Amino acid sequence: MKVVVFAHTPPPHHGQSYMVELMLRGFADPRFGIECFHVNARFASDSKDIGKFRFAKPFALLAYCAQAIWLRFRRKAVTFYYVPTPPARTPLFRDWIVLLLCKPVFHHLIFHWHSAGLGEWIEKQPGWMQWFTHLALGHADVSISLGRFNELDAARFHPQRSVILPNGIPDPCPNFEQVARDRAQRLRQRLPAWNEPAEVVMPVPVRVLFLSLCSREKGLFDTIHGVAQANALCQANNLPLNFQLTIAGPFADAATEKEFHETLAQLGNPKNIRYVGFASGEAKAQLLADSDLFCFPTYYSAESLGLVLLEAMAFGLPILATRWRSLPDILPADYPGLVDIKSPDQIAAKLLPLAARDDARAFRQRFLENYTLEKHLQDLAAAFKEADRP
Repeated sequence: MKVVVFAHTPPPHHGQSYMVELMLRGFADPRFGIECFHVNARFASDSKDIGKFRFAKPFALLAYCAQAIWLRFRRKAVTFYYVPTPPARTPLFRDWIVLLLCKPVFHHLIFHWHSAGLGEWIEKQPGWMQWFTHLALGHADVSISLGRFNELDAARFHPQRSVILPNGIPDPCPNFEQVARDRAQRLRQRLPAWNEPAEVVMPVPVRVLFLSLCSREKGLFDTIHGVAQANALCQANNLPLNFQLTIAGPFADAATEKEFHETLAQLGNPKNIRYVGFASGEAKAQLLADSDLFCFPTYYSAESLGLVLLEAMAFGLPILATRWRSLPDILPADYPGLVDIKSPDQIAAKLLPLAARDDARAFRQRFLENYTLEKHLQDLAAAFKEADRP
């Protein structure tokens, strides 16, 4: 099966570009039976440039489309793979151009919905925008969604076949046994603070990690206020715990960075909140290994299935997340670490019991059974081949 993949790989680095990179690397293995011809349609120079208009972008867009059409005929690649936009005007206009130029020359069309919310959002836009969007995005041969919400959202564009296929990643924690032992040791040190608080002299630290794009919608400020309120609850109830928050990730823009520093100043610049910037590779793995809780209270409009949750699960971290879109699908049924969006008070209330949980082996097993890269590539190859089925 020959496929033209019209999608960019890092940089900039985010979940979608990373998953495209993993797919291309994986499908280079001939056992999957899929030959990919990649159009690296990179429009943004960094995370702050994503979705923004620049004068050079339309010219790059036309060049990428020409490359895709050339590959169609030169390589006899009759299937076109595309990642539709999040709900935003500028990238949506880009999708119109790409698909209206490329769809007519390919026999099969595969959409991989790494973002969510476009179908819901477009119904609130002017009629002419709805018409062009359905013309461009309608009736794909295969629609691949990451979760139930994503599938319902993409169904508005009437695909011929629909597949729910969560992401999968390489194991980020090959030394899990050591990480689990170290975290269990820290948990044993915390438990006396719950069971016999009067006998604990110094507050016991609880390390909370926020790892994502630092923006309001991703839950940055809700996390900060939730941790501050959790520490206030501990003090009010004479509970000798101290929640220490580490924030990792780039700021969405200068305004968010300014608000971040203003927020910390309003809280008295607490020493138990630190910002470490963008983290990847060994630095990110060390942060995950050294943490006791993972906090991801997102309500990002295009959120689908956060890869950071899979990474936290692979490390066996107790997770606090929002009941947003498909995020609850990742976690076990009736998992107690879910909160409503925009609810720092709920975050504070949940952090306390999560600090006494040991989810390490259960979460690790869930990762190994459902979210490994090998399983993802096998399922993705099967979904691709649905496009060829009559």
